[in-house]
Amino acid sequence: MLPAMVTNAEPHIDGPQASAAANVALAHGDGKRHLLLAMSGSVAAIKIVPIINGLAHHSNLSIRLIFTEAAAHFLGGQSPEQPTLAEVRRLPNVDAIYADSAEWTRPWVRGLPILHIELRRWADVLVVSPLSANTMAKMVAGMCDNLLLSVIRAWDSDGSIDGVRKKIVVACAMNTAMWRHPVTASHLRTLEEDWGGENGWVEVLRPVSKMLACNDVGDGAMVSWETIVAVAEARLGLPTGGVADDFFLTHCTIIDRKRCPPRITSYSTIMSRSKVPTSKKGTCGDEACSSSTLIDPACSSTLRARLRSQEPTSQPFATLQSDSGAEVFGRFRACFSLEPVFSSFPQAKDTKNPLTIEAGAMAQLGDTFAEAGLRFYTAIAEDIVQARRDMDSEIMKLTEESTALLSRADALYSNITYPLCVTLCHIDSGPSATIAAHLSALIAKLSAAQGELEGFQREWNSCVSEEQQTWTELKALETMTLSRVPNVENDAVKAAVERFKKEAEAVIEAKEVELEEIDAELKELMQGETLRMMQSMMAN
Repeated sequence: MLPAMVTNAEPHIDGPQASAAANVALAHGDGKRHLLLAMSGSVAAIKIVPIINGLAHHSNLSIRLIFTEAAAHFLGGQSPEQPTLAEVRRLPNVDAIYADSAEWTRPWVRGLPILHIELRRWADVLVVSPLSANTMAKMVAGMCDNLLLSVIRAWDSDGSIDGVRKKIVVACAMNTAMWRHPVTASHLRTLEEDWGGENGWVEVLRPVSKMLACNDVGDGAMVSWETIVAVAEARLGLPTGGVADDFFLTHCTIIDRKRCPPRITSYSTIMSRSKVPTSKKGTCGDEACSSSTLIDPACSSTLRARLRSQEPTSQPFATLQSDSGAEVFGRFRACFSLEPVFSSFPQAKDTKNPLTIEAGAMAQLGDTFAEAGLRFYTAIAEDIVQARRDMDSEIMKLTEESTALLSRADALYSNITYPLCVTLCHIDSGPSATIAAHLSALIAKLSAAQGELEGFQREWNSCVSEEQQTWTELKALETMTLSRVPNVENDAVKAAVERFKKEAEAVIEAKEVELEEIDAELKELMQGETLRMMQSMMAN
């Protein structure tokens, strides 16, 4: 089990005499902003170091860490990016580290503080980075079987207890298959819709798509540590912006523009040529540069390098050996001044050394050049700072646009990969159903219409048969009549038969027209209904 860690005489291990909850209770009124930073069991827990270093320049910030038992396994000194917890404890602004065992270090009695309650009261913001799939499921289910989940379960979600509404920010990190699992979508709906939103108490930082620790490529990777630092600063109300820029500005040389030798305010980060050994090897194997510079070449980053790396590391300008502005001024002056040269030939008493005559002019010239050089140096330094700010701003815009584009691409990919047969369609004339259900209903209607057409066809055939039978009977009757009656009466019979035939033909023709009209109308209705249903499904 991971030992509890708090601030005491021993920097990272909690002794039995210490009370973690009491220490937290005493730190409520220290006048600082309080960040409770928690890590659950994901490989992204190794990003804790750059996150803390990204907040190191805030002097009014106090950080307390919570590690779950699974998260501690990733920080055992296995590699340079996986320091030990003792090394994490020594990072800037870190006041304590807690594990599950820190909750009950001694038998509790009434009136004593309780650690997870005191941590909730102490924290201005809780950032869970990373939030694993297991901890997400437990958080949504309301479980509290470790210190982190106990703090989350005891969180004042509406501000009615502590008097202020505070946020929990979670940065999800898990395998792609875990992230795309249906149960994860259910958990996200709870976190983002039920508990989140503009007036909610939970804020979710969705993962991004990149190469994962398991060598899979896909979504599920935790957002960059720079994003987490920016969100933490915003929720804590801390000033944002690159530490290197502010550090650089506050450590530049300030010049008095008067004509006499410049009055220089001394600061501690301007690199001196005389104090940097020229034989010292750099990290790349070549000799260190001998010219005066403000930026450590090993720390400088370009847009190409930051885009190539999976997790770009933004480091402040290196703090080099101290050098005052006066020393810089002296170095410039020494470059443009002349040292006295003594001649071996004897000179007359009244003869003035030419160097003595020129000494004043050369000294003035040296001062002028030194002041101009220092002014130029400062102007260049300011230009570099501004360029760095512009570059960081463009990189941040590119990062935001890339994140938004990846989110849209992920949503589009999810829609594309969703089976069409189970996609719901909405129509005005019926309930919402899948495309398969709508097609089944359409097939049933078409089958019914086909049955009606077949019935009409049978009726038509029956009518034709009856017509043929009638004609046969009429012909037989005509034959019998002609054979029985006298010739005088044959003309009258024939005339009656002809009239009957004409009436029968007129009736048949009328019925045929009606049948054709009924058939055309039925076909038109079927085509219109089919077209309307297809247009409605395509529109939805």
